[in-house]
Amino acid sequence: MGNTVILNSGAAVGGDVFGGWTHGVGSSSGNTVIVNSGVIVGGSVFGGALDDDSGVTAENNTVILHSGATVVGDVYGGRRLGGGSIVAGNTLELRGSGQSIGGDLAGFEILNFHLPSTLASGGAILTVAGTATISGAAINVGIDGASSPLAANDWVKLINATTLTGTAANTTSKGQGMQGLSLLYEFNIFSDANNLYARVVTDGVWKNPQLKALLEGQAAGAAFVSQGGELAATQGIHGALAAAANAPGGVFTFGAMSGGKSRYNTGSHVDVEGF
Repeated sequence: MGNTVILNSGAAVGGDVFGGWTHGVGSSSGNTVIVNSGVIVGGSVFGGALDDDSGVTAENNTVILHSGATVVGDVYGGRRLGGGSIVAGNTLELRGSGQSIGGDLAGFEILNFHLPSTLASGGAILTVAGTATISGAAINVGIDGASSPLAANDWVKLINATTLTGTAANTTSKGQGMQGLSLLYEFNIFSDANNLYARVVTDGVWKNPQLKALLEGQAAGAAFVSQGGELAATQGIHGALAAAANAPGGVFTFGAMSGGKSRYNTGSHVDVEGF
């Protein structure tokens, strides 16, 4: 429970990889398996596995496959080795493209696709030689990097399988993904007998309105500095001149204080309070 297994680039594993494996005692949940770019796993990958159905579970596991990762066998988020898959809370993340699974894909409640910024319309992410089961899974699509060639009505193939079975939770609705911090994409998720697709909705690319939050912190700081400069140039200078006039040729002191609350309209607004 709570294990992390990382296979670094260049590694080759001859057999199966388990995030956790329980023999009827404890839990095989909360594990993470990371298969980095170019790694070849000669067996299967299990986020969590159980020997039997003794009441323990394999939930909330995460399997992450980076670009070009190859798994010769199956990939399961949760699996009873003597029976079926366990779905609850298990997440599959595809980061990049060109991943391949030689067996089946099952046991995931969430499928996250991080598209590379170089992926053009018609590009493909994951190839599954066996059956990919997506029943009830939530499909999320985002774009890594600062740019993307995808535009309205472009599509990508998220999964290409010999057989695609089940209906995703959001196959009949739209999903929203983000490119870096600046752009939001809206996708239609749909499938056929072999493939899971994401298509950019018409007029489905727009600037992220939350970007202004990055600038508003700077606006607040600049406003406070501006107020300080104004205080020095007005009350500060007047105080210095008055003190100098009252003590010609000698040592004198002066001071100035200011406080208040201001609101600056920035499309939203910035409130500045200070003394």
